[in-house]
Amino acid sequence: MKKNSLFQYLLFIIFLLLTNCNEKSDSALNNNECVDIVCDQNLNEFLLKISVSMTPYDIDALDLIGDYENYLGVMADATNGYDLEYDILESPSGPGNWISLYFPHPEWGHNLGDNFTQDIIGDTFLDLDEKKLEWFFNVESNAEGTINLDFETISDYCYDCIESIQLSIDEDMYIANNMNFSNINISRFLQQNQILSFNLQIHFK
Repeated sequence: MKKNSLFQYLLFIIFLLLTNCNEKSDSALNNNECVDIVCDQNLNEFLLKISVSMTPYDIDALDLIGDYENYLGVMADATNGYDLEYDILESPSGPGNWISLYFPHPEWGHNLGDNFTQDIIGDTFLDLDEKKLEWFFNVESNAEGTINLDFETISDYCYDCIESIQLSIDEDMYIANNMNFSNINISRFLQQNQILSFNLQIHFK
């Protein structure tokens, strides 16, 4: 093959490859998918522990009750659905006074229950225009009293990328900025067999 013909052939192949790459990138963006040449919105893994405690208003039993082992977070190989490795069912409540914090997921259709003590999701935004991750959790008890929620960061996460953390219930909203959980202090009265539903959002820059 002559040099000129070979050069023209190579140019044609490069043109086809570039065209195909652009088409794939446009298609990915239209489907809200994140590709390496377009964006990089993966988060570092992190784990957040949430505990709830309450002293029941009961003359016969004033001992503190609590549910201390509840976790939410992000793992690179997790999904936004049920993951056997990460999403752990809430244990049944024992006898006597009890309080339970759990993440409700009836849409997962788990044959052992709908409530989970650990809720881990993937590390990529599904919607690049709305940079937030969101969890819902409930608090329920067979007693009544004032509950206290505590938050504890178990592992490091995405430094310098979090804009705010919002915890809301009904019309009340509690906001912490600059990755500081210490100024989210929630105390709320819980009636017997009442379910308090919370929404927690982590917003990213």
